[in-house]
Amino acid sequence: MSWGIGFALTVAERIVRKRYPRHSVFLVDADIALQAGWALVGKDVRRRDGV
Repeated sequence: MSWGIGFALTVAERIVRKRYPRHSVFLVDADIALQAGWALVGKDVRRRDGV
């Protein structure tokens, strides 16, 4: 990950945490989220089992 992307993610995370202090904030790489089985398909969200 380049320094610019890392810096932008850090700033975005701080802004979201400050704006919504009672919520959890997690930054997850899209490839990891897709490998875990979450994918948007049209209007439905489906999860693959066994991953």
